[in-house]
Amino acid sequence: MLDEVQTGVGRTGRLYAFQYSDIKPDVLTSAKGLGSGARVEAQYDRRDEAIALGAMYIANHLKRLAAIVCITESGSTPLWMSRSGASVPIVALSHKPRTLARMALFRGVKPLAFDPPEHQSMSIVDQLVVGQVAESLALPDDSQVLLTRGDRLNTPGGTSTLKIVSVEEAKRIVDGD
Repeated sequence: MLDEVQTGVGRTGRLYAFQYSDIKPDVLTSAKGLGSGARVEAQYDRRDEAIALGAMYIANHLKRLAAIVCITESGSTPLWMSRSGASVPIVALSHKPRTLARMALFRGVKPLAFDPPEHQSMSIVDQLVVGQVAESLALPDDSQVLLTRGDRLNTPGGTSTLKIVSVEEAKRIVDGD
């Protein structure tokens, strides 16, 4: 009998750790945590934490998702995301050098400088951001990006939006087509 509760379900690179040897178990115990590392039984006081953990769940289950993109003032949303396992890159954009430096320390987060355009609707800002990230990461046109942001730019603690954006559509808008 092999106990793979701690080492099974891909935690060692293979589905089960015994697959690195010639062992053929008669019985195998295994377990998989629920919620991708999120506190599934918890209720959240903070919107940014709820959005971040919702994004992580979606990111680990949505086909053709190429990246998670956060427009952030403080870096709190990508911090929450970095605490869960992501199957795609997490890209965090900010115009604040201090926030960019802080986010460089987060596990699995790629900080990018972002100069928010003035007098643009948030839907256009979304497309510009996805276009910038798609170019930076060389994302395929048929992929999608999960985007989090607040209702207004330059407002800390306001993450309240979670949306899925097509890379192809974003590139068309950025290119002016």
